[in-house]
Amino acid sequence: MEKFAHLKDITEDLLHGHLTKLKMEYENDTVTLVDIVYEDDNHYSFDYVIEVDNITHNVRFVEHFCAYANDHISLKRSRTFEDAIAEYLFHPEPSAAP
Repeated sequence: MEKFAHLKDITEDLLHGHLTKLKMEYENDTVTLVDIVYEDDNHYSFDYVIEVDNITHNVRFVEHFCAYANDHISLKRSRTFEDAIAEYLFHPEPSAAP
């Protein structure tokens, strides 16, 4: 979807991976769970999960990991990535006036 093409760019620029999946779950009126799955050049898959407050747009880190074979490898968080995702998804640019 062209609307979310910028998410691909954010993922490549900040996590050096290729976006493969975006899942958003509206947990309730106040929280949206954002799950981004991406791959690196070696085709390893990574999962980055954050919660965004629907009112304040504050981000809460949930987890960032690589599932490899039978291992669940925890990875560091990237606040820059989290902020860029929340900004893009929850602070859309105002539409042009008619």
